[in-house]
Formats: sequence, structure tokens, C-alpha cells
Amino acid sequence: MSRSALYNQTNTNKQRTAAAQVLIQTSVADGLARTLKGDIKTVGNPNTYNLNQMLHNNLTESQYFLKLCSKVPDIKTLIDEIYYKIDSVEPWSAGSKTTPSSAFCCLMRLFLMRCSDKQMHSMLNHVDSPYIRCIGFLYLRYATEPDKLWGWFKPYVYDTEEFSPTANKKLTITIGDYVRSLVNDIDYYGTILPRLPVMLQREMKVKMLQEKESFDRSRVNLTICEKEFFVGAKVRGLYEDEENPLTWYEAVIDSVEHAKEEWEEPKYWVTFTEYGNSELLTLGEMEPEYMNSGAEEGAKDKYEEVMRAEKEGAAASGKNYSKPLMGVKNSLAMSVDMTSRIGTGAIEDRGGGGSDRGQIKEGMELETRKLEEFTKNSNNEKKRQRTDEDLLAIKEKKNKLIKKYA
Repeated sequence: MSRSALYNQTNTNKQRTAAAQVLIQTSVADGLARTLKGDIKTVGNPNTYNLNQMLHNNLTESQYFLKLCSKVPDIKTLIDEIYYKIDSVEPWSAGSKTTPSSAFCCLMRLFLMRCSDKQMHSMLNHVDSPYIRCIGFLYLRYATEPDKLWGWFKPYVYDTEEFSPTANKKLTITIGDYVRSLVNDIDYYGTILPRLPVMLQREMKVKMLQEKESFDRSRVNLTICEKEFFVGAKVRGLYEDEENPLTWYEAVIDSVEHAKEEWEEPKYWVTFTEYGNSELLTLGEMEPEYMNSGAEEGAKDKYEEVMRAEKEGAAASGKNYSKPLMGVKNSLAMSVDMTSRIGTGAIEDRGGGGSDRGQIKEGMELETRKLEEFTKNSNNEKKRQRTDEDLLAIKEKKNKLIKKYA
């Protein structure tokens, strides 16, 4: 390439980068200028939206992301784009660790647009594509206030819709599995999610265990709802607030909100007789009056279960502290195996130049030092001094190796 051609190419790259920065800044300004009713407040880094720095940098340089900034002006259009283009929710494109995925390009575009409560509910409950829902969950996990996260995630922690989160379409999980992983794990398919406050994360894990009981209860109640849950029926319902833990209270059903879709379940407006307040409950949050579940007594047990799981996870990961230590006998066996390989010519001079022979000699001297070190450790283990016969045997072995490979 000539000097003039190289100069022109450099100028073209600079102009392209400058144009991209202007386009992104314009998109940010347009998002801030939008007036949203019920705007979801975001926290953390206002520039990266708490994304990994390398991932963020690669996103802002992605041609697909820049196309979204110029061609996708609103969330409705973005949802259509996700529906037609996205088939996984990994941060990187398949087979790459530098090219951001189309899913995260759409997520970044959503960050710049900002999102309202109504728009987010529309995404999380979208029936056409699970990937539309997942982009919404990622938006909340990355950018929303941590203490508001459970309010968004609660209805979906045991959602049964299945999808493939990666390019491997043989691997399928449910939306509930996906949502729980966003709470439980910080690693996300090759990138890192922002950390949640420890106590808040444990509280959410306890609540997810409680939701599992509610999910199982709803499966049972669905078979008896017509018989047990009707207007005027006396039931027991779960209720909690900032001052009161989750507890069963006696209640009376006031009205029923029947399911509009076949995958939905009916909901029930009830009045708690002890306090007179009315609440909308799901099938998993109610039981017939004659039952006697103990939600309050189980909360402490669930917290202990969460703590126990954390300790077991820490013991089995990290620096692999749970791996058994190699004993002296096993170490010596490895050394003997290496020595036998040397003795049988498994490591040999293949007729290379002086540099190759020098490398072989250095390697043999290293093996000799290792052999001496293992022997020394073995002798210390047996608490005896090395004898003159041992030293002579080692010296003879060393001389044989040097003579053979020098």
C-alpha cells in the first residue's frame, strides 16, 4: 500500500469514528429529551450502563449498533427488530470474544432510549418472542435500582416458557430458570453482571424459595379452584409488607379475575378479615381455610438453606480448595514415570542443531533437580537422613543422564 493510500485510509477511519460518536451522542440526547410517564430510574455508570468496559467499547464500535441508532427511533420498532433478528441472548457473537452480539446491541439501544414502566411490562409479558422478554430482564438487571429488582422479577421466577439462550439450540431452559440465574449468578455467558448487595441478594434467594412453594401450591390449587375458590369463600392468604414478614391471614374472596389467555391463571381480590385491607392474590398465594401451612416458620429455615448453599458453593469453587491434596506417594510416582520415559528414550535428541541439544540438556537438568527435590521430600517425610548410598545413586543417575544427552 502506498503512503498516500495509507494516509487516505487513516483519514477515512478517523472520519468514520467521529461520525459514529456524533450519532451515539445524538441518540443519548434524544433519549434524555424524551418525556416518559413512569420512567424507570437507572443507577450506576451513566455512560456504560454498568456493562463491562470492553463489551461497552466494542458495542459502541459495532456497525449493527450504529445502524440501530440511526434506523430504530422508538421501542416499538426495536421490539420488531428483536423479534426478527434475535435468536440468543449471549453478550458475544457465536465463536467470537470481541464481536458483540445482536442481542446486546439491541440492549444498548434500549439503554439509550430509556424505558417506562408500561413499556417494560409490555416487553416482559410479550407473547411473540422470549428474547423480547429477556432483553427486558437484562435491562432491569443491569440498570435498575437493586431494591426494585425483586418487584419486577417476582412474577417470572418460575415462568415455564422454554427457549434457547445460546446459539446451541439443543440447550433449552425456561424463562424462570433464566430469571433465577440473573439473581444467583454474576457470570453471564462470558461477561460479568453488576454485583447485587449481599444482604439484598440473600433476601431475594429466600423469596425465590418461597415462590417455589407458591408455584407448587398453584399447580395443586388449579385443580380445585372451581370447588374451593369462589366469591364469598373463606380462605387463607399470604401477605407481607415492609413491616410484616410473609404470613398467612384469614380472608374472604370478593371477586375473581378470570384468565384471558390459556396460559394464564385466575386471580382473586380478597379482603383480609383481621385488618380489612383488600389485595389481589394468585392461586399460589391462597389455600382453603381448612389447610394450615406455616410460611412464617419456614422463612428462617429458608435463610439457613441459602447460607448453607453459599458456603457449599464457596467450598467447591474459586481456587478449588475442595480438591484433595496430592500425597507424597503420588508425587513420587509422577517423578518415577518421568524418569522411566527419559530412560526409555521417550525424550530424545532428534538430530537438531546445537540449540536443540542445549534445550534438551536444560530440560534434563530440570528433571534431575525435580528428582532430587522429590527424593528429599520423601526422606523428610520418613524423618530420616539421606545416606551415602542414596547420594551415590543419585549422582550416578545424574552422570548417566548427562552422558547420554550431552
